[in-house]
This record gives sequence, C-alpha cells and structure tokens, in this order.
Amino acid sequence: MSNILIKKWREFEAETQMGLAGMWKVEVVHPNGAVSQPFGDKMRKNLIVDTGIDLMMGQLVNTPDSNSTTNYGIPNIIRAAGYGSSATPALVTDTALVALIDYTTTSTQTCSYTFDTIDGYAEYSRVYDFSAVTGTTIVNEIGIFSFVPGSPAANMLSRVVLPSTVTLALGQFLRLTYSLRVSVPALVGSGSPIALASGTFDGSGQLKLVGKYQNIFGIMSSLGVPDYTKLDSDPAACAGWLMSGSIRRTVGGYLAAQMAPAGTVFPSVNTSISFTPVGTGAGLISSAAYSSGTVIGTYTANGQGYLDITNTFPATNPAASTNIGGILFRATSAATYASSTFKSGWFWKFNTTQLKEANNSLALNVRQTVSRV
Repeated sequence: MSNILIKKWREFEAETQMGLAGMWKVEVVHPNGAVSQPFGDKMRKNLIVDTGIDLMMGQLVNTPDSNSTTNYGIPNIIRAAGYGSSATPALVTDTALVALIDYTTTSTQTCSYTFDTIDGYAEYSRVYDFSAVTGTTIVNEIGIFSFVPGSPAANMLSRVVLPSTVTLALGQFLRLTYSLRVSVPALVGSGSPIALASGTFDGSGQLKLVGKYQNIFGIMSSLGVPDYTKLDSDPAACAGWLMSGSIRRTVGGYLAAQMAPAGTVFPSVNTSISFTPVGTGAGLISSAAYSSGTVIGTYTANGQGYLDITNTFPATNPAASTNIGGILFRATSAATYASSTFKSGWFWKFNTTQLKEANNSLALNVRQTVSRV
C-alpha cells in the first residue's frame, strides 16, 4: 500500500514596487544675507547609496515608521544632512562622508511635501542651513541621513560629490535644498495585475497600495520636522512599507495580513479602505515570535532591494468555508492585529470572489522591492 500526501494549502505570490529619486541644490549665504548659487538654480540628480536602499527596505534602525520618537515616516529618512571636504567619487557602497566637517537637522527656510494622486508619488523638499564657518572651508561632498538624536550621521541615504569645490569664507554658510521623491505606480490606476491560480482557488486580480497618503508616507512641518499624525483612526504604522515590520519585529512591531469579505473594492486614491476582516488575521504577534502564519525571508544587506514576506491563513481560519474578496497586507504596531480595523496597506483584490475552504490553508507571498529611479 502506498502513502498518498494530499496537499492542503494554496500558494500565491505578488510583488510591490517602489522607486526612489533624489535631487539637490547648494547655495552660499553671505554675512549680509546675500545668496550665491555656485552651480546655478538647477536641481541635480543624486546617488542613492546601498544603505539608503537598506533603510527603505526596513533593514536598518530608522526605517520608515510612524510610531516612535525617531521614526516618523519618510521625513525621517531625510532628517539630517552633512558636508565634507573629500572629492573621492561617490559609490553605491558609501556608508558615510569621507571627511565630515559639519552636519545639521535645522532649517530656517520653508520646507514642503507634495502628494501626487495622478502619477502616484510623495515628494519631500528639505532646506538645511549649516553653521557659519569660522574660517576658509572647503566643501566637496554632501550626504543625506536618517537621524538618531546626538549622532552626526546615522544611516546614509545619499552621497553627492559636487561638480567642483565650493570654498566658504569667514561668516558664510552653506544652504542645501534636497528633494526626495518616493514613487509607487500601484498607488493609482487599477493597480498591478496578478494572474495566479492554484486548484480551484484563483488569486488573479490586482495589487494596489490603498489608504490616505499621510498614513502611508508621513508628513513634516514647514521646518522639516517629522510629524506623527494619523488619519481615520488608523493603527499607527507606516502602512505602505511591509518591510518596516521586518526590523520592527525586534522592537515590538507587527506584520499583518487580513482577509477581506466578498465585494470589497479599491477605495478612491488617497482614501481609506474599510472592511470587517474575515476570520483571524495572520501576522507577527510578538517581538520574539511569529504566529504560525508569518515568515520573513532572508535579506542581504548592501542594497539587495527586495524582501519576501509570507503570510499563511491555516485551515479552520475561518472555522467554516467563507467567501473572500481579497487580502490586505501591512506593517503595524497594533497588538490586536487580528481584529484591528486597518485603513491603509497593500490590498490584493481578487477578480472574482473566492472560497477560503475550512480544510485548506492559504499561503500568500509578497515581495517588496525598492529601486533607484
């Protein structure tokens, strides 16, 4: 007699995509208030280094997050700037300025952010004013950093080597304008198409980042200070960044996936999603352990740029076979992830209502990717 193994689960996968693009401009402010522009008024493209990719992938401390004293979404990633004297060419492997002279988190100029609901991006513009120099100072390199209080440079997002040396004279100071655009094509339109099926379960549909942009990306004040404010009572998290949960598992964070009832649709752009979850959510349930349903893949640092997260809804979740319309994924700080009413995250909407069978598990793998654009 032969033993027969009957497969009792369904497996599906989808990929989320985000792009990063930074631009910079430097000015020299004179003691009399006059401003000169050594390279003109043009914003110039910068180099996002590997540690910048690692930051956005949730693999370093100060990853995008909106539930701590130092991490308030994307504005924290551009919280600090520094300059130095080295003209060594910028490389993606750079992790710090070669010859740091000064750093700052301060601005006396108006900073701003833009949420674009047509092309699907958030853009943040910071203006950094450095200290007036006390003698002739050579400037060749500039860095953008996330920020840890008391640290001149935490994790570097970007390093720029200027086209030519800028020489500051006594009493002058450097002013840096930096703009970071975080683009997510799946924020708008019909989302990213998915064509996957396993047995009688058809996961074909679309994957879209839904919710209020403010909850997804974070906001800052007119002086560039990150602001922790959530809309529509959404549990605190940087919802769009699933990978933020991968580092937060060591600091009390949570990952979550919830089954949505049949008929759940994408909300309008920049609008919260709302539904009553089917069954019990799958997710990270403590800082040291996973539920039976969540596995985070191995991430290789130095700019790998992707991470796999698998959430599994086991058999008997829900207890009876139930129709579902899709799955919502997100990172969260809410210990009650199983029943919390999340209002933003990555929503995988099925083209047709599917039956979550009580005797079958459902496993869903989501790959989060971040790339330079």
